[in-house]
Amino acid sequence: MDGKCVIASTLLAAVVGGCADGSASTTESATTGAPSICEDEGWQAHDEGGDGAEDTGLGMGDDMPLPLTIAEVQQGGAGPGIWVQLQGVVAVTPAAPSEAIYGRELFVQDPQGGPYSGLRIVAAHIDLGAMLAPGDEVDLVGRVVASEGFVLLQIHSEDDVVRRGAAALPQPTLVAIEDIAPDAPTARQYEGVVVQITDAVVTDDDPCDGEFVLDDAVRVDDRYVPGQIPVPRAGTVVSSVRGVFVRASGSYELAPPELAALE
Repeated sequence: MDGKCVIASTLLAAVVGGCADGSASTTESATTGAPSICEDEGWQAHDEGGDGAEDTGLGMGDDMPLPLTIAEVQQGGAGPGIWVQLQGVVAVTPAAPSEAIYGRELFVQDPQGGPYSGLRIVAAHIDLGAMLAPGDEVDLVGRVVASEGFVLLQIHSEDDVVRRGAAALPQPTLVAIEDIAPDAPTARQYEGVVVQITDAVVTDDDPCDGEFVLDDAVRVDDRYVPGQIPVPRAGTVVSSVRGVFVRASGSYELAPPELAALE
């Protein structure tokens, strides 16, 4: 496979997306019975500006990063390749292998939370997990990478990661399923943000290894606690689940950062 997600005419796979871990989905179409087979698409092969990161022409030279908030980066305040400085952001996930470009990644968030307040941070040559943990307040310098309207910040040196100390984790943003369904116009603004869903029904308990689907719309993935989240049976009402809302496999996932995030 070329890294693109291949979907064989299945309604749920088209809505929810494929398996980020590369496993074959067991979801089948109600009309065709055809399974979906997916790998994470990645951004490595098609790094480009998108509708959320048009090149503004702004920049302060290689030695002078542009000071911005996460919301400004997410809404196109700096184009691809621009050096950006984020100050006082909070790590909200552990580090994990990146599913966007080569390296390890974690997510950071502006403390106030809300739409456009989260961002994916990726580093190829430094160990983000050894430097940062959830709840760490940090200043970061990196280059903007953009693809199809989605952006991340790529860190190149340990000197570009300055840990300030411990901070309170941002409160999750309460959202309705319809706000973050893959085809919802509001979904993009929550990418990278810690959100919370309440009173949702498990409609697929085995789309991929360690995953389940809520209300035929949102896939929950165990990427940060692999093998630790018990998958509820189909038909179970999940009273609450919180996690970072992640762009993955051409769609989105909700990724709980810890076991206690699922109730």
